[in-house]
Amino acid sequence: MSVAAEPIARGTNPLDRLNELVTTSEAARLAGVAVNTITTWRDRGTLTPAGTDDRGRPLYRFLDVAKAERATRDRARRHR
Repeated sequence: MSVAAEPIARGTNPLDRLNELVTTSEAARLAGVAVNTITTWRDRGTLTPAGTDDRGRPLYRFLDVAKAERATRDRARRHR
């Protein structure tokens, strides 16, 4: 489990966590979307993996996940 899944300790700045790496399932949970959505974002180039774990699975920066989620929601609003 990555650090992003752990609760924020008192006295820590949440902004310090923006560069933490999270798994696909953690990214989905943080963005409030399905795991398949994270994969779609990656395939479309909306979200780029920042690395891989020891098994070769993609890891994403917390900040990049938030940006991809925001961009997707902004695009959805424009098409109404």
